[in-house]
Amino acid sequence: MRRCKVICLAPSPSPSIGRCAIPNVLYTAAKVELLSGALNLTEDVLQLLLVTSGYIPAAADTFVDMGATANDPAGHEIACTGYGAGFAGSGRRTLQSKEFVQTGTQGEFHAAAITWAALGIGATIQGVVMYKRGTSDEDSRLIAYYDLVTPLPTNGADITISFSSSGALVLS
Repeated sequence: MRRCKVICLAPSPSPSIGRCAIPNVLYTAAKVELLSGALNLTEDVLQLLLVTSGYIPAAADTFVDMGATANDPAGHEIACTGYGAGFAGSGRRTLQSKEFVQTGTQGEFHAAAITWAALGIGATIQGVVMYKRGTSDEDSRLIAYYDLVTPLPTNGADITISFSSSGALVLS
């Protein structure tokens, strides 16, 4: 019997607990778009994609696909049965139940957990990328990168990404 794996994505400054990850990159262009209003976390279509350790995120990264020679998420998306990579692929998941919450002096962005069913053997997930869906990968704005700390091999089980109780993104 294969067991479902649940990965909790905990925002900074929360410590990593088990398979929980700290979002180690909030992309610079996304910060600017958040402040200008060009990025609306509750109204825009936000998605998650899963990447291998080949993707080395940098705050200056801008889009899911930054060209053939670039180190970008599109070039390092996982490959296994049950996960169709690419802009129109079945592997990418849309965030649902998005909301803002105030807790004490901090603002939190929350979204529902997302499950990928029966991801086949052969891929190793190193990170999760949150992005604003555009008309293609070339204009899909990167928002945040969550490193899983410990690589997660797929084995035919379900994979669930669940944000921490503090939210997917936190301003404090």
